Amino acid sequence: MADSSGSASKVPNVMKRVDFKADKISEADLEFVQRMTARRSELLRQRGRARYVKRNVAVGCAIAVGVVGVYAYSMLAVKQETFLDDFDSPAAPKT
Repeated sequence: MADSSGSASKVPNVMKRVDFKADKISEADLEFVQRMTARRSELLRQRGRARYVKRNVAVGCAIAVGVVGVYAYSMLAVKQETFLDDFDSPAAPKT
């Protein structure tokens, strides 16, 4: 049998949930709760976005490096083409 003095049987102290409609709360307290809720929501949004910033920057840099690489390769490939130099210009028509 479980011991009545054991910590497993103790109920943790939990703060009473406040019902804003049923409980009487002053306007100042209600305004404070609303301001803190808005501030907390903004902080959570910022923290949620901050999680993806590093990954987005890394992906953006990788895409930029790929684009610059393809552009540089195409410019280098076009400069090396010499097959047009091998052709003689067409002779002028005789009249």
